[in-house]
Amino acid sequence: MHEIIDHIGKVLRLNELGNVALKINTSHTTLDEFAKSEPTWASIHAMIQQVVRNSEVEIDELRAKDAGERDKQRENILLMHKYFLLYEEISYTMNHGDIRRVEDCFTPWIWIFMGCGKLKYAVEMQRYLENIHFRFLAGLKYVLLQIGKF
Repeated sequence: MHEIIDHIGKVLRLNELGNVALKINTSHTTLDEFAKSEPTWASIHAMIQQVVRNSEVEIDELRAKDAGERDKQRENILLMHKYFLLYEEISYTMNHGDIRRVEDCFTPWIWIFMGCGKLKYAVEMQRYLENIHFRFLAGLKYVLLQIGKF
């Protein structure tokens, strides 16, 4: 499942870059044609920034429309981007042992688990965050993190 999520996320992002490349230059109908034009790293970086900016604004604009005018497929694609990137971020940080960043990812995951009815996961993640940051003493928190109990 991990590989499927990773693959689908990459394909969706490449498709989005292809759409931006087509908007910039209509002669680039595929990503292969865009790659043959030998774009600079700066232009690719600018395209990625444009995709991120458009996605942030677009989801709010799409949801603000009336039910009959909404593009639900586009909304779902943007939500898939969001969730796949969140999954990739927590997976990457867990593999590299970055516990602070893992904790940062917990908050959206708590809401996701609550939304899909996985309350035990949500409660345990919340309990962990409360214990580490508000209940345990600073020295004890350091020791527990070092021995891997929390």
